[in-house]
Amino acid sequence: MSNSLITASVLTPALSPAYISADDAAVYAHTLIAAIKSDVVYGGFILAKHNRYYATLPQSGSGLSFDPASVLSLSEEGLFLPIEGYTIEGMYHSNTTIDRVAWTVHSESELQDSFFSIQDLSLAIRYRHNYPRFYLSCPDKGVLSYIASGSDLEQALLPLFMRTRPQHPSTFERAYDLGSLMPSHLIGLICLAGDLSVVLPGGQWSRRSKLGPDWKLDQQREQTEVVKQPLCEKVFGNSVEAVKAVQGLMQLRKHTQFAGFVLKDSSAEGYACTRPIETPFLAFKQDLVFPKNEHGVPVLPDGYQIVGIYLSGDEPDVLLHESTNDLFGDFFSPSNLLISLLLARSMPGCEVFFCAREGGLLRYHSEASVSESELLSQISRSHNTVSDIRAQLFPYDDSAQVYVQRVAEAGRLEVITTDDLWTQEGRVDASWEPFAPLPEAQPVRIRGRTKRFAYVAPLLAAAPLE
Repeated sequence: MSNSLITASVLTPALSPAYISADDAAVYAHTLIAAIKSDVVYGGFILAKHNRYYATLPQSGSGLSFDPASVLSLSEEGLFLPIEGYTIEGMYHSNTTIDRVAWTVHSESELQDSFFSIQDLSLAIRYRHNYPRFYLSCPDKGVLSYIASGSDLEQALLPLFMRTRPQHPSTFERAYDLGSLMPSHLIGLICLAGDLSVVLPGGQWSRRSKLGPDWKLDQQREQTEVVKQPLCEKVFGNSVEAVKAVQGLMQLRKHTQFAGFVLKDSSAEGYACTRPIETPFLAFKQDLVFPKNEHGVPVLPDGYQIVGIYLSGDEPDVLLHESTNDLFGDFFSPSNLLISLLLARSMPGCEVFFCAREGGLLRYHSEASVSESELLSQISRSHNTVSDIRAQLFPYDDSAQVYVQRVAEAGRLEVITTDDLWTQEGRVDASWEPFAPLPEAQPVRIRGRTKRFAYVAPLLAAAPLE
């Protein structure tokens, strides 16, 4: 059979889980490559099907080169063919650090290790109709992307990038190798020719953004506004599984507060969480995660809506007793609860997930009840900058269980995943004890300290909040 009649690859590489963007799938492939820690180049493709994106699993090359034809087969015209039912959205490969004599290593040579080669750029421009995105997995842990534009500048650069004969470097390659063309100069040209972006920050790239003529200053200053859609974790069939995926990431840094959003595909049963961002929850809002349009309104990924918020616990509060801080490491502090209720009420149907430091997962669904309104008022009302509820919790935690039950009464509070404190799955109600006592004389260990909640519970029940 003639190759011209073949429309799909005869090679069928293994694929990653589904993601909501090509960038997310490329970062997944990068994560696998980074875990290998090899001096061999790896590569593959990003494929799309039904608004979901997949990375072919990284395949090793031979030394410093990678042959994409080992992943997907070629047509008679020399174009890569997708797997049946998919489209090709991008190609990716990794870079390795070039061995240099010590005295020749400087900032430009390190930048060269974490940027596209001249041949990469030549292929990206020439074959943009075959794979529009070209991703680079950098040895500095960052990921870059280049989307060829077909601009006049690209077309003017292409003859300088292309090799006239396979083993003879192009004009720019010779200049690049000799050091007369610096990587920073090349970046300045390329960011004007097409769409050059930092997908994932790394050692050379501090901010996720599109690179422009002032890319050096852009990467040096702190992020002032979000300019790209957030990276998201893989797609799940329900919101709970999506949150569990990001909770695993936050467990790596238990004593840092993170937050993010749960997104749902409006046209399908698919849920994905934005990657956790490090932030005090008091400052958390949509424009910390999503870019804004010309009217200053945060814009979500096309076809997705927010259906949930997730957060991890606060740092210990010096005003609160140590044992009360143990509770707030595993539950909403009053200030976190205030922001959670305000966000949930501003987005009807939005659920709030609390990721406890010790592994528990709680879910709160706002029911806009009278009890919730009273709770919201009590949390927000303060005397001398301390809310009414926090003032009642200080300096003792005798009212801790009543506080939990008060929150449960206001809406629907559920324990999704148990831990040492939240020992029972299911809905929390007036008869449910968050700190369910274990059998007599069997201690519960929390962060290195031993507590016997069998003796604490009677005290908690005796201290109302009102």
